[in-house]
Amino acid sequence: MEDKIKAQVRDVLRKYDKSFSGIGVDANLIMWVANKGGLVGLLRKHPNWDEDALAVMFDVSESREIEAAKVNECATRVSEIAHIREIANYTCFMAQFCCAVNGLDEKLSDARAGSLKNLGVACAGGQKTSRVINAICKQYGVDKFPEYNALFARLADSLNPIKICRKALLSVHPCDYLEMSGNANSWSSCHGLYDGSYRAGTLSYMNDAVSMVFYTVDDGSTGDYYKLPKRTRQVFAYGNGILLQSRLYPNTDDEKARDTYRGIVQRAISTCLGVPNRWRLSRSQASLDAAVLTGAGALQYPDYTFSKYQCNVSCQRYEYNANPIYVGYYAYCIDCGKLIEDAGELHCPDCLDNENSKMCASCGRSFDVDDLHEIGGEYYCEGCSFHCEMCEEQFAGDGTHAYDAYGSFIVVCDGCLEDNFLRCDKCGYYFASGATREVGCFDYCPDCLNELCSQCYCCGQYFENGHLRHIGGELCCEDCAKEIEEPKESA
Repeated sequence: MEDKIKAQVRDVLRKYDKSFSGIGVDANLIMWVANKGGLVGLLRKHPNWDEDALAVMFDVSESREIEAAKVNECATRVSEIAHIREIANYTCFMAQFCCAVNGLDEKLSDARAGSLKNLGVACAGGQKTSRVINAICKQYGVDKFPEYNALFARLADSLNPIKICRKALLSVHPCDYLEMSGNANSWSSCHGLYDGSYRAGTLSYMNDAVSMVFYTVDDGSTGDYYKLPKRTRQVFAYGNGILLQSRLYPNTDDEKARDTYRGIVQRAISTCLGVPNRWRLSRSQASLDAAVLTGAGALQYPDYTFSKYQCNVSCQRYEYNANPIYVGYYAYCIDCGKLIEDAGELHCPDCLDNENSKMCASCGRSFDVDDLHEIGGEYYCEGCSFHCEMCEEQFAGDGTHAYDAYGSFIVVCDGCLEDNFLRCDKCGYYFASGATREVGCFDYCPDCLNELCSQCYCCGQYFENGHLRHIGGELCCEDCAKEIEEPKESA
């Protein structure tokens, strides 16, 4: 399991101020690796697989048509305001206003423009309907009322069909389960880690063998995608030739988006399987109940069991084997690693009962929180951490013993060790940088220097004893020895 994924999961838990330990995080990630391995291996076969995101990536174009229900709702509210405020010439206003709105067109047709002209409105075919509506409202002073601007903005938006380009991901990254209803979104659900009533469900989805998170982000997005606002999101689950499409957020009733996303995922699975993209779709609740079951110990909200959420199931004609898939699995306490019993919690009952007790992230033993050191968002006991005697900070692990400039044996962190100490190449201990001496290619502490090296009588430099010679009762290096002996040789 990659340390990077562990670090990312811990960052998400810190973001939501959740108490956790390495043991609790590992318990869930070990289950994720064990159960999601087959699904990850399948998705890796897709040409658009992104290993860092642990997702298949797509470019998605979504179009939104004129929303008649919203147009009518906003128009009704504007007319109510005009009536309540008793505007002058209310009858004329309503005739012009209703004529413009009832066309439900982004731009006026020639026929609609002709009808409006007959009612005294200056306009032409091809003009944006929303601009003509705004002009009518301004003429009668309706735009002066405080409620108008917000209502007109919604009305104009509903009258204008748009095309949206987004990036979509079919993900099995652990953080996408944790952030499936993250607080960066403009919408929320019961699986939100901050205050969701089914927080543990994020871990249940993560730990099963079939669930995937399909979501869209803004076009051009890069980086850690799980951190970005999810514009839309739904859970898909695949196994045994069965594909579940669960509830769509934020708009459950957006049938066009549901169809688009299902088609994308069906094609992706077929590509990974290497079979034709042929599926049999069923929207009946009976088919869902037969094909999709809730897994052992699962704590997610089972929206696929309620017809109001418009979930559906597809069967791959070349892979279907009639066995159901199991969505969700056991979730483990992010502090101690024991089973979670309450869907609304990320901790087991024992950890919830003793709020003043925390587990050491290293040894796993429980301690009173006052007896632990918080390091990097996790708690460590005295035996699993150390106090650097140079920078005065607390660190996880054992630290390194070294001799300081005064000869005292102290414990230091890696940063202080690198900046202030050198290792003796003979004895292996660390000494303050000024206390060692470099001789040849090696560094020696004072004791090892005295044992293995000596000074040249002539130049005063230190050399290993094997590189010195006795000349006239004194030790000399090779260079100095040659200078002494050269006159004798010439004579």
